[in-house]
Amino acid sequence: MSESYDIRLVFESDVRSFLNDISPSAPLALRWEVATLQPSRFMADVVGGWDLPETVPEGDQVDAITYAVRAWWRARYYARVGRMSTSS
Repeated sequence: MSESYDIRLVFESDVRSFLNDISPSAPLALRWEVATLQPSRFMADVVGGWDLPETVPEGDQVDAITYAVRAWWRARYYARVGRMSTSS
């Protein structure tokens, strides 16, 4: 791997803020379920239990977990990779 990367600890307060930020913009049918995701278990149960696809997922979110995980990866990974690849 030619690119450097950082492994950062994610605190429960960070996850809580993230979920609070994405809940209002979630599709109406998913808002309540996104808002009830538990910050203390989000990384282990939700992100950790979801297979990261090889390409950026697009299209309709089918459930709250898919919506939240896609938003997490877009915010935490895909955006950073885009910045790294355009700077080289």
